[in-house]
Amino acid sequence: MPTLYIDRRTTELKVNGDVLICYEKGERIATIPLASVDRLYMKGDINLQISLLSKLGEKGIGVVFLQGRKNKPMQFLPQPHNDAYRRVTQTYLADNKLFCLTLAKNIVLNKCIKQCQFLAKFIEHNPKIITFIAELQKLFNLIVKQENIDSLRGIEGRMGAIYFAAFADILPRSLGFNGRNRRPPKDPVNAVLSLTYTLLYSEATLAVYGAGLDPYIGFFHTLHFGRKSLSCDLMEPIRPSVDEWIAECFTAEVLKIDQFSQTNEGCILGKEGRVIFYTAFEKVVSEWRKIFEKQAYELVHLICGYQTEYHQDQFDDYTINMAHILGNEKCDI
Repeated sequence: MPTLYIDRRTTELKVNGDVLICYEKGERIATIPLASVDRLYMKGDINLQISLLSKLGEKGIGVVFLQGRKNKPMQFLPQPHNDAYRRVTQTYLADNKLFCLTLAKNIVLNKCIKQCQFLAKFIEHNPKIITFIAELQKLFNLIVKQENIDSLRGIEGRMGAIYFAAFADILPRSLGFNGRNRRPPKDPVNAVLSLTYTLLYSEATLAVYGAGLDPYIGFFHTLHFGRKSLSCDLMEPIRPSVDEWIAECFTAEVLKIDQFSQTNEGCILGKEGRVIFYTAFEKVVSEWRKIFEKQAYELVHLICGYQTEYHQDQFDDYTINMAHILGNEKCDI
């Protein structure tokens, strides 16, 4: 049980030694050794002891509260990494335009390749997807030519519009997905995209924090009040994998339309659906956590071993072989 999800308003949490005890309406309903817990997600009006928060911090267990129907995350983080030099160097490099642009291009290149790889799986049943991939290829070839972060963000935004148009084309029409929307999400797919991205935003933050970096100081996502920009940076390359999992949840009817409801605050996944979602999410999230942790520590090594000479020509070897991505060497776009 690496992650514990608690989504009941009447739950009370206490700690006894290294054991978490759950009560509902005054009755003990579960006893869970903290040694078996890596994460604790809580939603709703849950009562808990201050001593429990202290114990969770001592054990390095990440705690995330999901607030309201929008599931706005509030995190309690354990003791930060002792090496403050990492955060000082991170702050210094965040002001280095060449470093930021170089790293940002890597992020967007990887994201584009993974978008194409995901979409290519549907070509056999929907040949129209080739057109979307061809458009992404054109943008891919423009990425390395960008001379500043703002123009690169423009390319990434156009990638997203094309990608989600293709995403809509591979999903059942009955789901009502016509493209990405949020705040609030208007359909079941967007509701699950937003919920999953929110959970992963918290996971990325825990990975960044654990590696001794500042989650608010990013390189592709620059400073923005209240945003954990480095967490956003780490999320970008894995988004297509997350989207693929969500598409599978709906096409395999793990998640169904009748588990959602329309409210003034948008499309909401009901309690029964959330139980199903969390169970399915827990089966895949461990792999994404490993990726976040790997990315965070690779970034630490890059930052701490930074050499001042970064050259644009290092990207000359970045070429996109669409035949390879499509799994068909004879494919010609």
